[in-house]
Amino acid sequence: MVIGLPRAVCGGGQGTVQFTDGGGFYQVRARFSRCWRRQTITRAALSPHSLRLTGSLGAGARFTVTFSLASSVRLAMTVHVSAPGASTVLLTAGSPVRDAVHGFGAMTRWNLKGGVVPILTREQGVGRGEPGVTQVEDQLTPPQGGAYNTTYAVVPQYLTSSNRGFFWTDDEYGAFDLTRRDRIASQLWAPTMHAQVLLGRTPAALIRAYTQYAGRMKPLPRWVDRGAVVGIQGGTATVLARVAALRAAGVPLAGVWLQDWVGQRTTSFGSRLLWNWTLNPAHYPNWSAMVAQLRHQGIRVLTYINPMLTNSAVPPNEPNLFAQAAAGGYLVRNADGTPYLIDQGGFSSGLVDLSNPAARGWMIGVLHAMARTYGASGWMADFGEQTPFDGVFASGSGAEWHNRYPDAWAEVQAAALRGTDVVDFHRSAFTTSPRYARLFWMGDQLVDWSAQDGMRSALTGMLSGGLSGFALNHSDTGGYTTLATPLVARSAELLERWSEMNAFGGAMLRSHEGNRPQLNVQPYSTPEAARAFAVWARVFRALGPYRKRSSAKPRLTGCRSSGRCGSPIRDSRM
Repeated sequence: MVIGLPRAVCGGGQGTVQFTDGGGFYQVRARFSRCWRRQTITRAALSPHSLRLTGSLGAGARFTVTFSLASSVRLAMTVHVSAPGASTVLLTAGSPVRDAVHGFGAMTRWNLKGGVVPILTREQGVGRGEPGVTQVEDQLTPPQGGAYNTTYAVVPQYLTSSNRGFFWTDDEYGAFDLTRRDRIASQLWAPTMHAQVLLGRTPAALIRAYTQYAGRMKPLPRWVDRGAVVGIQGGTATVLARVAALRAAGVPLAGVWLQDWVGQRTTSFGSRLLWNWTLNPAHYPNWSAMVAQLRHQGIRVLTYINPMLTNSAVPPNEPNLFAQAAAGGYLVRNADGTPYLIDQGGFSSGLVDLSNPAARGWMIGVLHAMARTYGASGWMADFGEQTPFDGVFASGSGAEWHNRYPDAWAEVQAAALRGTDVVDFHRSAFTTSPRYARLFWMGDQLVDWSAQDGMRSALTGMLSGGLSGFALNHSDTGGYTTLATPLVARSAELLERWSEMNAFGGAMLRSHEGNRPQLNVQPYSTPEAARAFAVWARVFRALGPYRKRSSAKPRLTGCRSSGRCGSPIRDSRM
């Protein structure tokens, strides 16, 4: 075989996999009823462009493995299992015992050897194993505690410390089992696996090889380097007053991020937005004048959007986008044709069906309006991971679209923003998201220091994501998730240290008020907090020329059961 192994390389399984949605906190139940692992190669056929191996897996099951060159640094392999009821391809690769395994997207454990990685984009959870937090969250709102291997941005790709690299190009659910120190076992829940082996002698070479396929991020526009982007909510008067205070404290501002431009609602989790993606003039009177005033001061205005819509009352002269999307057939549907509504914990939403070309075109128009009509220079392109497995799509199934949806969400953004200096930043991602997204961020960390879900986890996740092509990334400065029980709130020291980390390590220095802003220290909370934040905002601005030089590199390189089958790879949260 091409890869030397102590046992069978490939196999097949028959079984079922079920997904339970807990508000985006998906759980997986997988089981085998049958498996085939008695691999015997019966024929090898060599042609000018490929090598094809065929053989038996026992009990009437057969397999084919075809190798071909995808490029000078990528070896493509297609594995197909042929047997009645075959649902899974099993693949095993040898791994030196001391090898470390990295990548898989924005993972907050640096070395995944010894663990399990489900290839499933989902909410990362609150605490993710942090003592005293995860257990409480799982008791109060199961299963929202999360674990080390739950993430918004997952990629079926890894690199090792011995300079090996591998990835799938498939979208279906699967998992990698690294619990055995001498091998990497993987399961793709489809009868055919399309994979590639990366060729390179250094980590940088492997990343270049991988991003040849996944895509490479383009440099950010120059305005991002001019200072901090501060998250503020509360309406026109509040924004202008806080901007004036920050400027007086010496904070260089590249922008203000006004996620509540659409208006707010209160839920048990804290302040949430009205998901209609049109201006709420009662909350932001004189919006256009405010945007123009800030732009005159060199400050851009950023907003917020996600691919879901709620059917709520809208201000006069503003469109009801939910009604438009429902009437046009642009939402994911139930079997009876009605919009599929997703529970968001206090309200429900419909998801734009990005498998429908007409829905994509309509969504591009919504994004154009944010930039042109409302003057937004950027926005958080949130969510993308809550794609229902049982929804009805215009093309394909929920199982096919769940992992693929973040790529499509980024692709729609890229189509809308082509030729502009507008910056979209995403938390959910899959294999080709770097080809389209301008910027990533690490999602919702706790406002604490922890390695599981706090400041340290954000740093590890940004480094891990870099190995999967997420070359331009950042995190919410100060974190996002604030808890009342147990009390976890942002301190002044945490805000300052997180500002320092992002000044040196982030592609954007952006703060977030959090889900309970009143409990958190903000850059504008006190003159002392503003002056401390100003120090690191000036450092970030001073490093602009360095980031400009280094950000050219991503564009060029991407860097900056039963029987022998074994058990289905378990989601460690189960």
